[in-house]
Amino acid sequence: MRRVSTISVSLEPKYVEALNRLAGRTGSKSAAIRELLDRHEQNERWSLMEQQYREYFADPAAVPAEKEITDDLLSATVWLKAAPKKTGRRRAARKRPAR
Repeated sequence: MRRVSTISVSLEPKYVEALNRLAGRTGSKSAAIRELLDRHEQNERWSLMEQQYREYFADPAAVPAEKEITDDLLSATVWLKAAPKKTGRRRAARKRPAR
């Protein structure tokens, strides 16, 4: 069973208008607030990933390892592009007798 809590929020008129517009799109003010909170959590996750990405690439020891992985992936890509293409013909659609 889902636990539900009731909250009270004080907003300036411009935020009330924005909430009402979003509520019109989502179906209710509660749904609008849930959507805003979900977006906020998603933005926090993206920020954390970007921070970890920057920290990883700021580490000089990570550069050679990453270059090696990139070179391996590029060589695999070149190998796939160089692979011969299939030259077989497609089979024609089977003709069915008219009814």
